[in-house]
Amino acid sequence: MKRGCLLIGSLIGCLGWLAATLPAAAQTAPWPTRPLRLIVPFAPGATADLLGRMVGQRLNEELGQPVVVENRAGAGATLGSQVVAQAAPDGYTLLLSNAASQGTAPAMGRVPYDPVADFAHVALVGTIAQYLVVNPAVPARDLASFIALVRAHPGRYNLGTAGNGSIGHFAGALFMSRAQLDMVIVPYGGTAPATRDLLAGNVHAVFQNAPEAGPHVRDNRLRLLAVTGEAREEDFPQVPTFVEGGFPGFVNYTWYGLSAPRGTPDAVVQRLNAAMLRALATPAMRDTLRNIGVMAGHTTPAQYTAFVAAEVAKFTRLAQSTGIRAE
Repeated sequence: MKRGCLLIGSLIGCLGWLAATLPAAAQTAPWPTRPLRLIVPFAPGATADLLGRMVGQRLNEELGQPVVVENRAGAGATLGSQVVAQAAPDGYTLLLSNAASQGTAPAMGRVPYDPVADFAHVALVGTIAQYLVVNPAVPARDLASFIALVRAHPGRYNLGTAGNGSIGHFAGALFMSRAQLDMVIVPYGGTAPATRDLLAGNVHAVFQNAPEAGPHVRDNRLRLLAVTGEAREEDFPQVPTFVEGGFPGFVNYTWYGLSAPRGTPDAVVQRLNAAMLRALATPAMRDTLRNIGVMAGHTTPAQYTAFVAAEVAKFTRLAQSTGIRAE
């Protein structure tokens, strides 16, 4: 009887040890063992789509598994972000997080997820400065003369945006507030129609992302007055930043990163981060990013999480101070 009790006790002890080691074994299971899915919450053909496919290709090379890019556009880029927020946290569903779905939309209070807490943010992929561009017919050669012109004619000049609550709308509203300008904001259903009307002279000015505005500036079809980055652009070194133009703290970017659902194992997040940083460090990718106006990022998961939180706070303050609201 005594021997039987000892055997039973030993068996229970072994089962307890086995149960305790199973979670650790699960955490060290090989990953990835199957294709990954990268949700790009924008339509095919846009800069975000190009960037997402570039990220997918590089992750494929780094991780040894295919990365299937899935475009899930809609609701101001929040639809695709919601898909990822609700996905299984197993490391096989990723998001091309961005300034719209993780920044401006939450600032206006219209998203079904927490842009910080509901994601495991992996790495900042890159940032894109915005350009204040005007139609060449506007009689202003630089930022100072443009401000003087608009102040002299309140309500005459207008500012096109890609839509209500877009990055360009936030930048434009901040500019008008800081410079004390009376301009009419004209929202469009995207960057393309706003650009067409700017080129045609139907609107006077637009805050555009560098990849969209740059070619038209080089062709002298648009005039670049200032950039929202912390430093001048390599392609247009003669054009000052807004900070240099007399607006301290006026820094605004469109940005993209890599994120996963909340609860994704830290080991997976760290491996994704390492893979993304290796990819971003390659001369080929840095050159490709530079050619489309993107400055490559270099962050840890903690740094990218803090970056997203700071952007949400910034855009929330802007929404409150400028009156930008969701439609």
